Amino acid sequence: MKMLESCAQGQYTCDYSYRESNSTSSRSNSITITVVNLQQPNISFSAADGLSQFGPDGAEVIRGYGFSVICSIGPQYPGGFFHLEFSGSNITKTQSAVNHSATFLFSEADFVNQGNYSCSYEVNVSSRTFTSTTTEHLTITVKVSLDPFIGFGLTAGLLLILLPVIIWVVKTHKRQKSQVNRKDTQCENHHFLALYLPFYGHHELFCQATEREMQLVLEAI
Repeated sequence: MKMLESCAQGQYTCDYSYRESNSTSSRSNSITITVVNLQQPNISFSAADGLSQFGPDGAEVIRGYGFSVICSIGPQYPGGFFHLEFSGSNITKTQSAVNHSATFLFSEADFVNQGNYSCSYEVNVSSRTFTSTTTEHLTITVKVSLDPFIGFGLTAGLLLILLPVIIWVVKTHKRQKSQVNRKDTQCENHHFLALYLPFYGHHELFCQATEREMQLVLEAI
């Protein structure tokens, strides 16, 4: 048989017959042939909090966040093992199959984790070990989060918008303070004239008098 199908499995015996004497030997002991045709497993990807996406080159995950690679297969045989192979390392991870699947967890993605991943399935049938074909490669790329740069850009942009307003407020405050200081100086230089200005009422009003009014007061004195 060049290629066995599932229908070919079962018990087999043989005997020998001699045509001239029309005699047949006794049957041999029986052997059992089991046809194992394993399916190709499936490989998929999942990231924590949905912080992932699929780009043109495969799955993408943010650096520092966890992700998982899931290997699964159809329910042909109970038990078995899944092997996860990574192109960037000679280490192969192995996990027992639970409900015909296994999840390989990576708690914190880093650049050493980016590369090609593939799965294979191994099972023991009739005291023999069988291994499936390997899945197609799943490419995972680790990227840096842009959130810090976006936050910095927003802060810088807001500062550029508010900077002219801040400068205007500071200049206005200084100008008002300078005017108040000049007014107080004028009042100190002429406070003695307040005694002769009953029509202004008090000291503050005298400080608001024009130069012409002050000259008339001095002449009257």
